[in-house]
Amino acid sequence: MVPDLGRQSHFDLDFGADSAYDMPYAPKYTLDGTEIMFEPATADARGLGVYWFYPVEEGPVRRIAVEGGNSALLTSSGEGYFVDQPEDLKPNERRSVWRVTRRRFEAATGATADVWQRRLDLRSFGGDLSLSEDGRWLGVHGWRFEVLNTASGGTVFSYPTVGNLKERVARLGSVVGEAASGADLGTLGNIRFMGDKLLFFRQFGSAERANCFAQSGAQYDAIRIRKCLRENRLSGRSRAVYDVYDMNGIAPDAQPAYRADVYLETSCMEGNLPFRGLQDVDGELAYLHDAVI
Repeated sequence: MVPDLGRQSHFDLDFGADSAYDMPYAPKYTLDGTEIMFEPATADARGLGVYWFYPVEEGPVRRIAVEGGNSALLTSSGEGYFVDQPEDLKPNERRSVWRVTRRRFEAATGATADVWQRRLDLRSFGGDLSLSEDGRWLGVHGWRFEVLNTASGGTVFSYPTVGNLKERVARLGSVVGEAASGADLGTLGNIRFMGDKLLFFRQFGSAERANCFAQSGAQYDAIRIRKCLRENRLSGRSRAVYDVYDMNGIAPDAQPAYRADVYLETSCMEGNLPFRGLQDVDGELAYLHDAVI
């Protein structure tokens, strides 16, 4: 179905799925909504593989292959973001310096043109890129989580995800208080954009959560797991939160605007993206749970 146009477009696809539940491609609309992108479902975190683009109205079907050592995040058949290592690095830079490029593709000629490039210290970079829903911000995950303005490539926010304990604690001062310690960092998990917010998922008492799953026995027992998670939360043995940053006018050293608790015993568990229970309530994010145990 073509959004807002009230009509359907039909394409014959021949991707050769092994079964109804084993599609080799994951479909979604491109950022501008003019194409349906089939991205390789088996691509690793670096976004490698063959992408197919089908126009929602008229135009040619396009195929783009992302290969080699690059990491990629394609937004359409005409543009994407790529991360690689420059050729002119010094020996002491080869494990840390990476180049982030916004690149456009010319459909008629097959030529490419770079809109901008940035060199960043991305130690521990695993190839993970994320994009805000409106396409304004690009998240690059390394030893620091860098948010770049997609128009200019400039850094608008930076947070140390590993190392530099003092800085990490200080940057949470608004939600953990002046007496915070390393224990107040918890275990940092998923980082993602939601609307004009940036969310850092943190968990405290991870061992207690793991124990809930271990206690469910050989046969998965969802009700028992959820009861265990709820008991741990109410007793204070474990906790999960989002540190929420407001991206409107954000500074590179910004602190969270607020912290929202996450109820892991609901059906909107942290591992199930997108987080269905996370809602914008009166201008702030709130985690609305739907389970009555």
